[in-house]
Amino acid sequence: MVQKMLWSLPKLISPRGAGLGNEVFPWAKAYLGARALRLKLVAPPWRVNPRRYDQELETGALDSIKYFALRGLPAVDINAEMIESAQRFDYFEAVTALAPTILAQKRISVLHSSGMHGGYLGIRRSRAFLRREIFGAAGAMTAVEEMDGSSDVGVRIGVHIRGGDFSSTKLVRPAVFNEQLPLDWYVDVVQSLAKSLSVPSFVYLATDTPSPVINAALTVAGCPPRGLALDSVGDLAVLARCDVIISSVSSFSMLAIFLSDASYVWHEDQLGEADGWLSIWGHEALNSGGGRTAQAMKQQSDGEVRVRRGVAQGKVPKWRQGFLNQLEYRARARRSFDDLIFFGVTEGDRRS
Repeated sequence: MVQKMLWSLPKLISPRGAGLGNEVFPWAKAYLGARALRLKLVAPPWRVNPRRYDQELETGALDSIKYFALRGLPAVDINAEMIESAQRFDYFEAVTALAPTILAQKRISVLHSSGMHGGYLGIRRSRAFLRREIFGAAGAMTAVEEMDGSSDVGVRIGVHIRGGDFSSTKLVRPAVFNEQLPLDWYVDVVQSLAKSLSVPSFVYLATDTPSPVINAALTVAGCPPRGLALDSVGDLAVLARCDVIISSVSSFSMLAIFLSDASYVWHEDQLGEADGWLSIWGHEALNSGGGRTAQAMKQQSDGEVRVRRGVAQGKVPKWRQGFLNQLEYRARARRSFDDLIFFGVTEGDRRS
């Protein structure tokens, strides 16, 4: 009797699971693999994670029991080398191309073990799934409801300040991760951006090191930061709902950016430089991320006028008018009195 493959499982980044910004990669790949191979998705065992994401994402103990029961059975291991052999950057497309080889093996499940290989571009198809799973949790829903219920019209500036287990530094260096960015940089970026905008702005803060000093430093036009959530998924939802994200150099900030359509600001000194272009992973010339960045640099020579979603800012922020216009447009588009379904009005051909 030929054994039928049934399950698609993520391999945890660490034995008990790492932060959500890291574990989202195998989770997304297991989802995409399940879609490509028509298998059943097995969620990560959030209950054993030290951060207790099971409480935030509202999953039960049975999910974790099911994961470990299946994890102990023989599985087809889809690792980074296997994905690269498919010569597809999109993870769904790669697994689809490998499907005959994978399904020919007599295993009950597949294990997605390539970790963060391929980055966010490789799992871009999973955004709708991850938004549903993460932003559908109670903490995220409460945070979003609070923002949507606000009558304030202005640019929402989301700020993520990562401290905690990150080492402290005053010198931000290219390609160095897991270090705190100086508070002065956040303050200079927020205050200069608020002054450059022609509409009001409001700061929403997500941080694991809250303090009166930070609140005072990020107060804009007499308004202290708002939108503090009760858990990490709520913080993600707040950041993703903002018009622009002032990010830390962390996977959590990147996840908020990935799940949102917001513009964002990255610390210029942390970016690597090649041929006059700045990038996060361009220095990794030997891996797929570096290769994609090289392609992106070549595309810049086509003369097309670009409005950048992500911008770099150093110690003395300078804002391009096109970037400011993007943020102001998003803020103005939220005005209820300009929106027909909210009892608003608009112009028409009959108006003379």
